[in-house]
Amino acid sequence: MSKPPETSTEEVDRISSLPDDILIQILSSLPTKQAFLTSILSKRWKHLWFFVPVIDFTKTKHSDSRLFDKFVDSILCLRKAAGNNSIHSFIWDDEHISHNWATITPKLSNTILTCTTLVVLKLSYLYMGPAFCYYPIILPSLKTLHLKDIKFDRYGDLKCLLGYCPVIEDLQLYHISYLTFLDPNRCCETLTKLIRADIIECNCDVPMKALSNVEFLRIKLYKTFNSPTFHNLTHLVLSYSWGIVQRVLYLCPKLQNIEFYQKIQGSIRDHEFVYGQNWVLPKFVPPCLSLSLKTCSMRDFGFAGLQHEHTMLATYILNNSSVLETMSIWCFRKRSEIERELTSCSRASATCKFSFYSEYV
Repeated sequence: MSKPPETSTEEVDRISSLPDDILIQILSSLPTKQAFLTSILSKRWKHLWFFVPVIDFTKTKHSDSRLFDKFVDSILCLRKAAGNNSIHSFIWDDEHISHNWATITPKLSNTILTCTTLVVLKLSYLYMGPAFCYYPIILPSLKTLHLKDIKFDRYGDLKCLLGYCPVIEDLQLYHISYLTFLDPNRCCETLTKLIRADIIECNCDVPMKALSNVEFLRIKLYKTFNSPTFHNLTHLVLSYSWGIVQRVLYLCPKLQNIEFYQKIQGSIRDHEFVYGQNWVLPKFVPPCLSLSLKTCSMRDFGFAGLQHEHTMLATYILNNSSVLETMSIWCFRKRSEIERELTSCSRASATCKFSFYSEYV
């Protein structure tokens, strides 16, 4: 039997013959540690990672935070030495160890928070430290800001950060907290370019005025909230509460899609539920119900003994939404009973279709 023809290493390694721009684009899809390791492949790859526009510290398993901090410092130093000060995206997601932003490396704040080319900033599992609001912050190009499990030192540090993001379009805040009630008195004006905002589990002050131009909003509101009119909002995800729902609907004249939820990540929290709500119908129907609302989704329907309250809310929407196309219900229990009750109630939209689902804990 004849042997197959031998293939040389040069013929196999076709990827190294690709242009630098293509190789850099490939490296941009890798976490920074993996991109860095490609430098040992050959001379062709040795310096390519210097020019990757994405710095991504995710999926980095380590047991010693000090050694990891030194690694971060060396990455920043080597990039700077190579003359690359341009960063498009910076991602920090180290769920194994909670880091102090100020002590990772002194270069981190100056490199990231003053990067005029930075477009995407995603930070997770960090304590920002007492000096955060005094750092120089210049982020004129930042469009995406995602913060998860972030602890600020002062109540107003988040406003301080948002105030330096004039063109931000996508804001996501999850599990944000603070240590003291001190406020650096920085005022956060309306984020005029903001399109989408996800505000979940935030024990901090999120200025509603700053969110007033969004088209998509996911948020949990309290009875004490003070909000402007959302003239551009078309999609709203909101926690159940009749008093709040009434107010919010009047503030969203162009609303097309609304989703309600009761639980957060499957947990039961006593403060989430409002029993015996006062179901006083408003004198006037909110304009969005009469003119624009097309879809309504209600999750956790009947959760924690709130079937009556949820049914009243669904009935009100069905009675008054003239252009409603779909009503989707995720039943926590008693699906057949809920389905029978809602399908028999009067509807302002003759073309509205129902979808019922069983939701399991």
